[in-house]
Amino acid sequence: MQIEKFYSTEETAKLIRCNAWHIRYMLRNGILRGVKVSPKAWRVPESAILELIERGSNQQTTAN
Repeated sequence: MQIEKFYSTEETAKLIRCNAWHIRYMLRNGILRGVKVSPKAWRVPESAILELIERGSNQQTTAN
């Protein structure tokens, strides 16, 4: 069994090169999967980040 790595909103933002507030927006609106660990803190699984990147790359290739 492999344990998945979780990232904070700030760490996730650095990985995909955007602002932490945008990550929180995506989490609140269901665009990005995550776990709310306290009223103000989220954790994002690595698999959710990879899914988001894959969806984004698929949208760019199908749009052209």
